[in-house]
Amino acid sequence: MLWLAIHLPQLPLDLLSTPGPGQAADAASIPLAIEESIGQARRLVACNAAAAAQGVRAGQATAVAMALCGALQLRPRQIPAERAALERLATWAMGYTSQVGLQGHAGLLLEIAASQRLFGGIVPLLRRLETDLEELGYRTRLAVAPTPAGARLLARAGERRIVRGLPALARAIAALPLVLAEASAETIGDLEGIGVQRFEALLRLPRAEIARRFGHALVGYLDRLLGQRPEPVAPFQAPQRFRAQLELPYAVEHTEGLGFALQRLLRELAAWLLVRQFALLKATITLGHEGREPSRVVLGLCAPSGDAAHFATLARAQLDRLQLPAPVLTLALEAQECVALTGASHDLFRNAHEREDIARAIERLSSRLGADAVHVPALAADHRPERAGTWRAPTAGVREAPVPYAAGPRPLYLLETPQPLDIWLQRQGAALLEGPERLESGWWDGAPVARDYYRLRTLQGTDLWVYREREPREAWYVHGLYA
Repeated sequence: MLWLAIHLPQLPLDLLSTPGPGQAADAASIPLAIEESIGQARRLVACNAAAAAQGVRAGQATAVAMALCGALQLRPRQIPAERAALERLATWAMGYTSQVGLQGHAGLLLEIAASQRLFGGIVPLLRRLETDLEELGYRTRLAVAPTPAGARLLARAGERRIVRGLPALARAIAALPLVLAEASAETIGDLEGIGVQRFEALLRLPRAEIARRFGHALVGYLDRLLGQRPEPVAPFQAPQRFRAQLELPYAVEHTEGLGFALQRLLRELAAWLLVRQFALLKATITLGHEGREPSRVVLGLCAPSGDAAHFATLARAQLDRLQLPAPVLTLALEAQECVALTGASHDLFRNAHEREDIARAIERLSSRLGADAVHVPALAADHRPERAGTWRAPTAGVREAPVPYAAGPRPLYLLETPQPLDIWLQRQGAALLEGPERLESGWWDGAPVARDYYRLRTLQGTDLWVYREREPREAWYVHGLYA
């Protein structure tokens, strides 16, 4: 087996969606740090580059950091949000391998022995992973090793190493400091007290003596690290539903500033859809404000899709039309309606994307002009020809069952008002092709009809759909034309 460890050293800070290239560049110049409270103590767990330039460091007491940088902006650490983000990343990672595991508060493990062949080798696979993670807005450290513990250790050390064999792993970790080991601070302190500060020195010590003086837990860790004892990795299962929320580092007053955060959520949604083998029909974007009701934008699709770029196009068109009642502090995305992916068969000579292109054009128009401005034709459950068609919103009734219709072929074109047949024939004859078809309906709503319909062909070759009332049985009328 071959394990890839993804370590996210700045996950608490990465959760605060940061602007992408060309978006609010001045926001990155504001010093920002994440703090957590342990008892009465308050310490920093992460800080951005602007804060680091002022001497602020992770692990500092909050009071010391504020003394170094009076303009420092502090945000509390959100451990549940970190866990949720890690689970969304694990779902995304299942697009590369089916064996994914969560590791602590800031790490993932991927078994990639088979995946490297699928992606053209381990180096192209790592490059693609790094590119995707960077586009999602996460700073990461990656490493590959034959054991899960070895991959985690190399990733925490910042060693972008690809180690394939156990002897090579022992050599790769020899110079690493023991502070990176998965052992208690007390155990590491005791080892440093006898001059053991690196793995090389620890591995030279007798195992029995290590167990006697420092406990069996340390020996078990070394055995798992070097592949002498198996380490089970609990498989991650993608959630049944998708809902994600991001806190923005600063209040956003215009929807243009939401682009990077929205893109991250939409990419994570597309990854979830891929893993669950779903396609999206409806999703809701919620913008949180301070002291105001949240603003909501509904993404309704005419045809199921899993394309993040398409979602972004629709979302941007709707957000451009949105008037914000107050600055935006949080951004949330929820998939409300999905369908299972199914195979599709197409005609040999037909463009396979024709129907999808039409649906996407309708969706773009609806997003830009508003849902009330675009409608599509639909059948109605009524046998009266003039009432058998209706108009609906393009996303309404996508999954409705077809209207039962037992009648014969209908003309493509109906006249808005039936016209006397003699106007069309002008004293010329016509041949009867079909009929009669009797329609009797509408007695319950005050608009009853009782007609006999026929299909006629004129001498010029035009097919007419004509009828005459059953009572009185006199005049004939043209109601439609066949193509």
